[in-house]
Amino acid sequence: MKSIAKQLIFNDSIKLWNFIKSYTRKSFQNIADGPVYDKNKILISDKTNKIKIWANHFGGLALDTTGNSRSSDKWENLISSDSDYYPECDSTIIWSDITDALADTPNNKAPGADGVPSEVWNLVMAEPIPTSPLAKLIQKIINIMYDTGDIPKSLETSVVVPVPKK
Repeated sequence: MKSIAKQLIFNDSIKLWNFIKSYTRKSFQNIADGPVYDKNKILISDKTNKIKIWANHFGGLALDTTGNSRSSDKWENLISSDSDYYPECDSTIIWSDITDALADTPNNKAPGADGVPSEVWNLVMAEPIPTSPLAKLIQKIINIMYDTGDIPKSLETSVVVPVPKK
């Protein structure tokens, strides 16, 4: 335990994971099944309580405890009114902007809450202008969100899955 604590304190993730792999015989399933600390630094090994601890941890990361993320007053006060004006922000998003962003989407990743794998975007990236129904729909949805400033609640969901490094 002292070795693990030292590696955590000094942020030595490589040695930490090497120790964990050697201890668990390189079985990452054993890592996920291992005990976790609660807020009071008590080691918890009961599966139901571990699930609650993980849910609270990741739920806390997603909470807006200050209310600042959706408060325009908070951010308007931080931005000076004499700041530069960017007229390109007033135009709609063009197709090349969308395909550039889609090109940065990594392949071979698990789909998010919507169930759409990232490889779907490859179907429209080669189009110089949106001609397929899928490409037209993507452009329309993105521009509606951009023009109105409203992102549907269904697109605000993120899935966080902790994955140990190999």
